Amino acid sequence: MGLANLDIIEREQLLPRVRELQAVLAAALTPLADHDLVGEVRTGPALLAAVEIAPAAVRDDPGIGARLVVAARGRGVITRLLRGVALQVSPPFVISQQEIAQIAEVFAATLDAELR
Repeated sequence: MGLANLDIIEREQLLPRVRELQAVLAAALTPLADHDLVGEVRTGPALLAAVEIAPAAVRDDPGIGARLVVAARGRGVITRLLRGVALQVSPPFVISQQEIAQIAEVFAATLDAELR
């Protein structure tokens, strides 16, 4: 099964695509760093990113992360909470640039709604 997955990744040339899309993901999520509820945005190799909730927000409301995960899912984006302080996203290698933009839009809307 693992070898079949590797064959698909190679045949579909997904690794070069991921290298291109990691910059797209970083560009889409980086503006969230200016949000009042965000402490830091981290992107890394491949298609991985995390939006860290501002430490003061977590200190004042330890349940904020879990609520943000549920709210993002309700808006169509699956994320998970890392260490109780960061929304992590690792989209599939076949994601489109439009879908990456949608992730950023949903994160922004979810954070905005939490401020209200």
